Amino acid sequence: MRIIIIKVEIEDNDFIEQALFNELDGMLGQSMTDFTKLPDTTELYENDRTFRELCIKLKAARRYKNDYINKKKLDNKE
Repeated sequence: MRIIIIKVEIEDNDFIEQALFNELDGMLGQSMTDFTKLPDTTELYENDRTFRELCIKLKAARRYKNDYINKKKLDNKE
């Protein structure tokens, strides 16, 4: 099994968003298990110190998680 995550940035338009969803749903069917609209957090990131710190910690946690997964994959190949 392979999981692929795609992040697409489009203009703020419900019609385009729905067309994108319909296209992906038609092409991928039930293999598309999630379609999420992410909120725009630009202003929050620029003006809220706590949110900015959380984003930095989340980025570091993702990096550590990916490093751990990759290390385990290498260990299993040996």
